[in-house]
Amino acid sequence: MSKIPKFGEEIASCAFWRAVLAEFIATLIFVFMGLAVTINMADDGSDQTRFALTYGFGTAIMIYAVADVSGGHLNPVVSSAMALVRNISVLRFVAYVLAQLAGSVAGAAIVYGVTPSAWR
Repeated sequence: MSKIPKFGEEIASCAFWRAVLAEFIATLIFVFMGLAVTINMADDGSDQTRFALTYGFGTAIMIYAVADVSGGHLNPVVSSAMALVRNISVLRFVAYVLAQLAGSVAGAAIVYGVTPSAWR
């Protein structure tokens, strides 16, 4: 098990802030892709395969993209599990969850902003 750095050391490191930013951006892109694919979804359910593939590949791509930087959590539940087993510090857990929540809200806001009002 790796040693968890002290609060002052961790918050002052560039690697910490790079990881938090990576979680924010990856969650933003993931939510944006997932919501954008549902904008013009058919009511009869015929687009379910497209929807499922977008979420599946979106998850895999975003985790792969940021795994080396932040661990690729993309989800507060994953961050909670990592904090519970002490793979990340409490500070990193809180920062990741805040970044993930902010990223998801930002991704949804972008989709809302680019969606024509007739489709909302």
